Amino acid sequence: MNKFTASLKQTFFSLHKVPFRIKQKQLDRTSVNQKLFFDFLQNMQRIEVRREKLLDIGLDVTGYEDMFFHVIESLLNLTFNKKQLELLHTYLYELAPNPDWDGTIKLKINEKEERVVNLKTPKDVWEVLQKMG
Repeated sequence: MNKFTASLKQTFFSLHKVPFRIKQKQLDRTSVNQKLFFDFLQNMQRIEVRREKLLDIGLDVTGYEDMFFHVIESLLNLTFNKKQLELLHTYLYELAPNPDWDGTIKLKINEKEERVVNLKTPKDVWEVLQKMG
């Protein structure tokens, strides 16, 4: 039993003198994947900001980072289809860094239909990618 669970149990027992059991429920796989995706997007954006700051002071770390990005790209290729990857790349490298971007994008649904969708938050990106899958 961890400290938090023990503390919680002690607090409940001090309020209500009845026996009880605390169970921790594991997150479902979709929730775990969603959280990992949010972390991924946030970290990729931080890496881009850091890279730009280093370039501003004259340090080009592209050669050093290339191998890491190749590994990341390979993992993304295992996870997402071509259309999802295109959207993800557009979001990470063109839209999100652009301070003038309004948070929306036109997506081609089929040959005749386009739809404007919000991509303001990682959750928006996640939901659109899931619909595209």
